[in-house]
Amino acid sequence: MDSKVDDDQIELVLVEDAATINRLPAEILHQIFALAVHSGAASQIPRHPTTKLPWILGQVCSGWRELAYSDSNLWKHFHYTIYRKFKFDNPLADQDQQQSLRRLDALLPYGLGSFTVHSYAWSSTARISLEYPVLSTLKTLHLELPLASLVNSLTACPPYFSNLEEVGLIARGFFDSPDECLPGLKLLDVFSVTKHVSKLTFGGWLPSFFLNIPNIPWSQLIQLDLLGARLHPQQLFRVLCECIILQNLSYQAESTSDPPYVAHGPFLRELKSLTLGYFENAAVIPFPWKQLESLTFRQRRVSHIKILLEAAQVIESLSVIEPYKSECPMEGPPLLVKSLRSLTFKYGDIFLEQESCLDHLLTDHIIAPNLEALHILHMHDEPPFQAPRVSRILPLIEHAQENLITFRFDHPVIQDANTPDSYLRDLVKALRSLREFTAPHMIFNRRLLNEMKQNHLLPNVQRLEIRVASTVTFAKMVEARVDKSLKEEGFIRLKKAYGYYPESYHTAKLRDESKALGRLKRLNALYGTEFGLIAVGVKGPYGRFHIREDYV
Repeated sequence: MDSKVDDDQIELVLVEDAATINRLPAEILHQIFALAVHSGAASQIPRHPTTKLPWILGQVCSGWRELAYSDSNLWKHFHYTIYRKFKFDNPLADQDQQQSLRRLDALLPYGLGSFTVHSYAWSSTARISLEYPVLSTLKTLHLELPLASLVNSLTACPPYFSNLEEVGLIARGFFDSPDECLPGLKLLDVFSVTKHVSKLTFGGWLPSFFLNIPNIPWSQLIQLDLLGARLHPQQLFRVLCECIILQNLSYQAESTSDPPYVAHGPFLRELKSLTLGYFENAAVIPFPWKQLESLTFRQRRVSHIKILLEAAQVIESLSVIEPYKSECPMEGPPLLVKSLRSLTFKYGDIFLEQESCLDHLLTDHIIAPNLEALHILHMHDEPPFQAPRVSRILPLIEHAQENLITFRFDHPVIQDANTPDSYLRDLVKALRSLREFTAPHMIFNRRLLNEMKQNHLLPNVQRLEIRVASTVTFAKMVEARVDKSLKEEGFIRLKKAYGYYPESYHTAKLRDESKALGRLKRLNALYGTEFGLIAVGVKGPYGRFHIREDYV
């Protein structure tokens, strides 16, 4: 009898607790829903949305459904991308697109915030249907189509895209004649309807073709990307003269022997970020170098990079992508760039030349004593012809080792079981102030992991991603670091750590991997940390890999 009474009491308490949240004001529930959706929902429409946020909120009760479906803020962050699934000139392509848009109308109580279409082989007569009500509230529209198909889609576009803030038009393929598409392009009214466009991207094999679209709001743009084929500098200069509040510019222009252009009046007064493609005579356009905070160079010679950096006085972020060697050695002392805080260097395929470019750039041309973040990346999945040795990295951090707090080396290295660990130890010892260390290709053997366990290496690191020779030793190292920081400092300094290990190790040492994973999961449950193991598959002789499994 007593047990029955206890069960009734428990059931009564549960019913009362369940009803408590329904007594909250609607404003509070809206805020709770917003926090849940923005932290846990996917931005892309899921295949089975009824089990995901925010759709699942409408399945609790009719009151929650009414609240969730009446709040447009819960739905505005969703985007949808259509990829072409069928072959060239297949009538099923348009049918598949229609089904996708009809599905969106049924799923979303409000319109999409962003809509993107990717297609590389549609016929010239094909077009994207933009008449659906679900697209009426778009703020971002990106179309990546063959030129004629793109023009046809925009021509059939109804005039209700009044909320567009970001537009991207990229022409793919070389099959369509620009002369045949030009009359239709000049009749487009997409920019006549909307008055809010602030970000614009033109790209593909003929970006200058899009400059013929009428009523482009150059004067209100804050970001402009002109990608793909090169523009003539004079054509670019005329456009930039109208961009009075532009802050971010990315372009690629042709080389020219023209004398420097002269701007009659203020020119790019608000520009803060500039990305230069392959354009040798960049000085022909009077960019405001003194006010730039971020610079990106693509496929430029090291000597040209130094010349342009001399004019930049407050540059904080520099990215160098696939540079070329200078034809003749540069003379004069290295350039001291005190304002530089972040440096990113991306290699391409011709690594033998670009590796020496990096050393040449940092040791001979540039000194950045206040550098805080250094990123060395490889742009492609396959390994290059020759990967760098760990010893080559040491000169890169000599000038900024006290200030460097973020180091990322996402590149295959020449390192195997017979490679001495002295180079890697010297590198890590030079990074004592480092807080983030990401090097998933550098193998940390048991000896190095034990030194990290004693806090002799990377004592201040808070985020760690390395490749390990032993998952158990890695887990023990993480445990020791957590226990020591709690005893000596009263808080956990190492908050995130991932150990990468080869897929072959995953199959051969299943027991050790399970033991190590259990240790890391226990720490995550106790302290809310983010520790895990990642099994990877080796693809090449230099350790280039792809992620197969992720345990957290």
